[in-house]
Amino acid sequence: MREIPLPPPGSKAARPRILVMGDVMLDRLIQGEARRLSVEAPVPIVLQQSDSQRAGGAANVAVNLAALGAQVVLTGVVGRDSEAESLEQVVREGGVEGVHFVSRADLPTTVKTRIVAHRQQIARLDREAVHLLDADSLAGLLAVLRREIPRSRAILVPDYGKGVVTPSLWSSLVELCAREEVPLLVDPSPRAAAGDYQGASLVKPNWAEALRAARRPGEEPPGVEEIGRRWLAASDALAVLITRGEAGMSLFRPHQPAFHAPAQRRDVFDVTGAGDTVLATMGWAMAAGLELEDATWLANLAGGLAVERFGTARIGRRELQRGLAPEGDLEDKLISRGALESFLAAHRREGRRIVFTNGCFDILHPGHLRLLRRCAACGDVVVVGLNSDSSVRRLKGARRPVLSAGDRALVLAALPEVHAVVIFEEDTPAELIAQVLPDVLVKGGDYRPEDVVGRDLVEGRGGRLELIPLRAGISTSRLVEGMEAHDPADDSESRSGGKN
Repeated sequence: MREIPLPPPGSKAARPRILVMGDVMLDRLIQGEARRLSVEAPVPIVLQQSDSQRAGGAANVAVNLAALGAQVVLTGVVGRDSEAESLEQVVREGGVEGVHFVSRADLPTTVKTRIVAHRQQIARLDREAVHLLDADSLAGLLAVLRREIPRSRAILVPDYGKGVVTPSLWSSLVELCAREEVPLLVDPSPRAAAGDYQGASLVKPNWAEALRAARRPGEEPPGVEEIGRRWLAASDALAVLITRGEAGMSLFRPHQPAFHAPAQRRDVFDVTGAGDTVLATMGWAMAAGLELEDATWLANLAGGLAVERFGTARIGRRELQRGLAPEGDLEDKLISRGALESFLAAHRREGRRIVFTNGCFDILHPGHLRLLRRCAACGDVVVVGLNSDSSVRRLKGARRPVLSAGDRALVLAALPEVHAVVIFEEDTPAELIAQVLPDVLVKGGDYRPEDVVGRDLVEGRGGRLELIPLRAGISTSRLVEGMEAHDPADDSESRSGGKN
């Protein structure tokens, strides 16, 4: 893993002031269960269980920057409607310090509503009007730019092609950034040409956008090195960063060899907003004074972490640090009962589904891994209730546990499927389940539904119980019995050649 010198938390370098301007959106996420098809049409009936709102588009870039510790100012165009008010509330709650929206009575605020069942999108509803800036909106945005650019360490422009980033506005933006010597980073519109962003410090297309814009009619798809060179020539940018999904990222600069950051192996759940996370991380790292190669590596890491989550995600500094040193910071996953409420509240504000399971987890074996992987597939945040040592002794006998609660908790925390481990002293997890109030309760298939502790509480709130079939022949008790039945003298005899 690459060693990257992150600026100290709380330092001026770690909290750069960054301006974000572009197409702002409100993302709405409706989650539920789909158990049957409608009799009216061959479409699934989704029983709604949650409805949450998140920042989208340029607003998502802004909240990602805030999660990294930046001081963020956001501007864009919204309608004069309740959705604009909701969007401002969401970004302010996400840590954005300055929100300067330009409102238009003739346009709606862009809203993207995703309907999801069992972590699969059923449908997406878009409410938007693609437009060009009118004179009043252009004047309003320029007023914000002239005021904020001299105070900023970087300017980020996520262009979704909705009409905010016009040639006239871009020209003024380039001139202002050049005058103040402020880096200008842009994520191109899906329909843009490579030369549409002349004067940028860094242009960040994804592979599909880069290939579409640079490929010549009738030719076979060129390699990434050739595409990178063509983008550099056409954009006249100081750098071009092409995001390539599972192939990682490639950074191109004039008269320098390409820098390739390979992707880390990830379980991809949702790519929504991953490009926003990459742009935010790249902008924060550059504004903090990191070299472009290190900034690219960090952005690559952040994008990989983002696709492991459902919906738009915010990747903060601590997650980056953990990703750079995955063997460390396991203690961050060990949550006390007193800190549990605030931990869960932060995830619920993001609309994430909470999954709970519990057990002794004494000597982790393949059956445990199967259970925990199924937990991860049932929701977004997996909370594991872990029996304390005294609780295990009461349940399993005086010779158990084999490992202490602290050791068992650290082993669980090392698993990427687990987001929190909470130790409980009681014989059953009833009190802990009442505190967690999970959306999904998971137990092994050796339980009957009516015998599962907490089932009534969870289902009474609209949640569900999932029983996971056990893998035959594997249990901690059998492993322990096998070790106890083994005679250590047999090993010593076999190593010496046996008895004479």
